[in-house]
Amino acid sequence: MLFGTVAGILALAAGILYLIRRRAAIRSRNLTDDMIAQIERSGTVDVDEPLDLGEIAEEEEQFWEEERWDEADEY
Repeated sequence: MLFGTVAGILALAAGILYLIRRRAAIRSRNLTDDMIAQIERSGTVDVDEPLDLGEIAEEEEQFWEEERWDEADEY
């Protein structure tokens, strides 16, 4: 019984995390595979509308909050 409850809670948590990440991916569909290929070839990309620097800053801040990095070892 306890195992089933724990497994259910873990499944629910995984589902919620999946939905949060999916929603974030849907919001960032402005960048296509063709644009990425162009960036790799030339280092630039042409866009129809100017970039929203505020949104970019928010996404970058969210990335650094979610990713935890270990301190570098000193040699």
